[in-house]
Amino acid sequence: MNKINSLLELVYVTRLDIDCRQMSANTFIQILMLLRNIDMIRITSLLASSELFMLNGNKEMFNIFINSNKITKLSLLNTSAIDQIDFVIDSFLHLQSFAIEIIDNDILEATVQYILKRIKKNNIHHLTTCCFLTVDATNDKAKTIQQMIDSENLLKDYILYRQCEKFYLQWN
Repeated sequence: MNKINSLLELVYVTRLDIDCRQMSANTFIQILMLLRNIDMIRITSLLASSELFMLNGNKEMFNIFINSNKITKLSLLNTSAIDQIDFVIDSFLHLQSFAIEIIDNDILEATVQYILKRIKKNNIHHLTTCCFLTVDATNDKAKTIQQMIDSENLLKDYILYRQCEKFYLQWN
């Protein structure tokens, strides 16, 4: 980290694509702290939130990051854990667009439901677009998701549409 620190201070980075498979929580947070101008981030294999919250010596630095980050667009790939969704919603306070890859197609509806309930519970108004990547995106699944949203009154004015292997959900 010390070797690239001076380089990262010279470059104005606004987008980051990061794979966390072989990265410590401390390194992940250090990278985010160094790149304060990031607007868009794509995270592959996000670390477990228990690892991220149990940072040795970097907890204060992480709290500074939470309060100062400018990330408005985030994609979360290769995930299946609800606690990672909680981490994203709690840590990236300025999100306007959130995309998530659903590895297990059987939990697509439950994941959509969980995210929308969490957004509603936390009274988040700036997040207005979600994209759900899945291996089996069908029009029938879109109808099922729409029925679930309507029956549970999770959103009022929204648009749900499918494009290839993705479901897009937009609201005001």
